[in-house]
Amino acid sequence: MSLFGLFGKLTAEDAEKQKRKASKQMARGNEHLALQTIDKLLHHRDCPAEIKPELRTMETGCRKSLCTRNLDLAQAHLEAGELEAAADFAETGLTYATDPETTSSAKAILEQIARQLDRSTEIYHAEEQSAATELEDDDGYADLLLEDYPPFIQDAVTADPDLKKVMIALNRQDMENCPPILDMDVSNPAVRYFQALYLSLNERFDEALNLYRILITEHLDILDAGRVAEFLELLRFAEADDAIEHLVEAVPELPVIRSAAALEAARGNLDDALELTELGKSLMPPTRPDVRLFGMTGIIQYRLKQYEEAVSSLEMFRNMMASRGQLALPPEYSLPLADALRKTERTDEALETALHTVRAYGSPEAFAMARELAPQSTREDLKDLIKRIEMMQMSEAD
Repeated sequence: MSLFGLFGKLTAEDAEKQKRKASKQMARGNEHLALQTIDKLLHHRDCPAEIKPELRTMETGCRKSLCTRNLDLAQAHLEAGELEAAADFAETGLTYATDPETTSSAKAILEQIARQLDRSTEIYHAEEQSAATELEDDDGYADLLLEDYPPFIQDAVTADPDLKKVMIALNRQDMENCPPILDMDVSNPAVRYFQALYLSLNERFDEALNLYRILITEHLDILDAGRVAEFLELLRFAEADDAIEHLVEAVPELPVIRSAAALEAARGNLDDALELTELGKSLMPPTRPDVRLFGMTGIIQYRLKQYEEAVSSLEMFRNMMASRGQLALPPEYSLPLADALRKTERTDEALETALHTVRAYGSPEAFAMARELAPQSTREDLKDLIKRIEMMQMSEAD
């Protein structure tokens, strides 16, 4: 917990303490935490001008270290043939790059991955992806799509030009050119899969499930983890009550476990959902943790009223997101964290978390929580901030 608030008065002594804190965090290898401390200082209205040059030097050092670390991991995954993980780390490294050399290194790794995948549109940002996809001819686009499908779909699409057209249309969400799929031979499991996908995209969930259930029952041995996870997502959207334990046992892979946990949580089976997230975490590669599982674990623990555990999981989730460049949690995570902090008598931290969410997202719910927390807090600076926000709201209303 910082000695000064996100918004309150900052003395020169406080600033020096926080600068030393950032230095210690850097020395321990916690550059992402140091970056948060430095960011608060640099953006505080009372930050002394004389320490800003040193802070900016420290900020550059943190970013360079985080960039180098992520690029090293990207290169290691690239050499191991784990291209998706390599792309994740390279993109993270690129967000921390502060000079032409490291920027060039990150882009070089991304280009290597793109050449190996022959689908650079999946590596860069959504805007570039959309524009690049439009430039692909149908055969090239189909080749890109097929790399993500299991062999039974690859073989069927390669052998049937009409099925290829439907696959392309479905992935482009060109619904006008998809209906022919309903007239194709349903005995082909690939056809059945695309029929189910078409129906689900049109929110005809019951019909989609009837088709997908046959795939699961008769062809589970040829389905990959992605298809099984899609079935579990479909069950969640359709609010169906199919048993799923056998699927987790048959395909104990992270995509399946993550979707199964989300489904059990949506069904209210929180103990089962928590057990699944723990199973998922036990299967994660040590160099590539599944961030979403930590966030999901924290939310489930919160719903189970395991507040100490929820704080631990959600704070870990927050730190992992910060290490990837996202310094503020979305309200769906930060509000449970703030409430769990309150329930574990960490009121000042709860109030700061709530107000951080107000600053980042303008969340009315977070501000309402902050007002509830203020009377029990020892943080006069944050209480003053609440009053200022209230005055601003009154002024805007007038």
